[in-house]
This record gives sequence, C-alpha cells and structure tokens, in this order.
Amino acid sequence: MAMSDLTSLLENVGCSKVTIYIQSGNVILTSTKKTDALRNDIEKAFEKTFAFHSDVVIRSGEELKDIVITNPFLDRPGNQVVVSFLVAPPVENAEYDLRKGYKGDEQYKIINNNMYIYYPHGLGRSKFSGAYLDKKLGTMGTMRNIFTVTKLLDMIQSIH
Repeated sequence: MAMSDLTSLLENVGCSKVTIYIQSGNVILTSTKKTDALRNDIEKAFEKTFAFHSDVVIRSGEELKDIVITNPFLDRPGNQVVVSFLVAPPVENAEYDLRKGYKGDEQYKIINNNMYIYYPHGLGRSKFSGAYLDKKLGTMGTMRNIFTVTKLLDMIQSIH
C-alpha cells in the first residue's frame, strides 16, 4: 500500500502530525481520541479502505520511553533484541506453556503488553517466530528491533 494512502486514512479518522517511518507500518501521530477508540477507528477504516483486516497496535510516546528504559537486554547487541508489541496481555498460563514448550537459546521477558526477546543467533532462522509466539501467547504481536523502537522515540521527541 502507498504510504500516502495510509497517511490519508489516518488523517480521515482524526489524526494529525502523521509521520511514517520507513514504509513499515510504523507511524507517529497525534490524536485526541482514547487509545481503544483510535485503534477501533483505524482498524475499521483500514478494512473499509483496503478490504482486509489488520490489527493495530498503539503505544504512546511515554510507553515507548518506558519500553526503551526497561529493556532487560541492554547489555546485549541491539541488532539481536526485538520488542513484540502485544495487542492484549497473554492468555493465562501462556508464559508457563511457552517456557515448557520451547528449548531454544532465545531469552525473553514480558513486561506489561510488551515482550522483549533476545535472539543470540538472529531472528531470521529462529523457530521462536512471531507466528509461534502469537499462537502460544493467545494474542497477536508486532515485532520491532530495539533500534527501530529507539528511532521512533527519537522521532516523537523531535516532533512534540
């Protein structure tokens, strides 16, 4: 999809100062709407405009700041640290099932609705993938490496 179409969609649901980062679905914006209402409005407009559903994950500037500050893997190479922004909290017993069912080298920690993952051998070949995590956690997440999260925070701080 063209990023100009995404920008128009967001402006049409009442967002302003819309800035897209590297055509990846990372968007900085301002809105007077509450998070749940904004997410719902964007998802509905997205489905109407592009004819398919896409879950929307929203994090405020303060939340991104907390995500960067509370990163439990600050001592690891940044290109091996990913944050999965979860749509909702994991289902009950999800962490137990995840620990029990996976024996790889990856390390992770869930803080609030964010899952930090350290991929010592890189994400590309790992079986600890987004699809696997979505299934085990019972919620959808969207992954961003910590460099992208930090860049988004920098963008927010420069705009606001």
